[in-house]
Amino acid sequence: MMSLEWRVLVVAVMLSTAGRAGYAEEAASPKTRKAGEIIEKHVRAIGGVEKIRAIRTLRANGRLAQGGLELPFTLWMKRPNLCRMDLDLQGKSIVQAHDGKRTWWVNPLLGIAEPREMPEDLAQSVLRWADFEGPLVEYDKKGHRAEYEGEEKSEKGRFTRSS
Repeated sequence: MMSLEWRVLVVAVMLSTAGRAGYAEEAASPKTRKAGEIIEKHVRAIGGVEKIRAIRTLRANGRLAQGGLELPFTLWMKRPNLCRMDLDLQGKSIVQAHDGKRTWWVNPLLGIAEPREMPEDLAQSVLRWADFEGPLVEYDKKGHRAEYEGEEKSEKGRFTRSS
């Protein structure tokens, strides 16, 4: 039997943004119901919607692996839709943020030394952070859909994904 974390990962990989048209018919499918059950279990396991919504601010530190590099970062989030990520790359600080209205950045590697509004295509990734609860909490109300695609065995302690 697969762990809850693996099932949530499978469902999360399958999440996609979708319009509301036709969603009612999909909601009745067994794959959609199973995905919904897994997501509901996950949300309950991390405290439930009420406790998640009670969190007002969040700070996360970590390392982002990209192109063979590990970039230390700090992510700040504050309700209702404020977020900021600072990345350190070779001693230079890259900042990406959303102030509730505009998405902006500072990126000395691109010659952007002062805060500047981000291009719309790049801003979309930052706007995803502004969703404080993430895509799984009340995913259907956010216009996302999920479908259960089955289970796979994985190495102990590691998730695998097949293309």
